[in-house]
Amino acid sequence: MLGQCFELLGLLRDPVRVALLILGAGVSGSLLDQLPDEFREVIVLREMEDLSYKEIAAIARIPIGTVMSRLARARKLLLEHLRHTVES
Repeated sequence: MLGQCFELLGLLRDPVRVALLILGAGVSGSLLDQLPDEFREVIVLREMEDLSYKEIAAIARIPIGTVMSRLARARKLLLEHLRHTVES
């Protein structure tokens, strides 16, 4: 299973989508749970629900710039957690 995850890492360009695919494959269902609520909200709305920044801003009642910065931070944290999980 882990070998398949690394194949995905090489085949797909978007590391967040790769991480979410890996989560779906059952490597660790708790990675998203480790994110603070404000980061988990925007990453789920963007990457799993495929909403636009404008739609996310309206739902979360935050400026679009805040959506962008939270997404960037959420992606970074998610990838850090994923690396730690894979290395463990």
